[in-house]
Amino acid sequence: MLPKAVVAEIDRSTWEAPTIFKFIERQGRVERDEMYRVFNMGIGFVIILPKAQLPRLKAVFRNIRQPWYQIGVVRVRKGHGPQVVYKN
Repeated sequence: MLPKAVVAEIDRSTWEAPTIFKFIERQGRVERDEMYRVFNMGIGFVIILPKAQLPRLKAVFRNIRQPWYQIGVVRVRKGHGPQVVYKN
């Protein structure tokens, strides 16, 4: 879904992965980055929007009592991409 020339920077410290994924990682001896690529570690739906629209989205989720996480940013990087980079 990402266009060329962008990098999605995902900050793994912004949410707690569900216990089942930690179990699979440990018992299956699956590398951490592979767990994120294959299972998304509990993130089921991602919305990418301009930063200026973030306050409105926060209000919508607050009003419907829906938990959410800001898991990263998308940056333009000419000569690269599309690419996903994990931090932490």
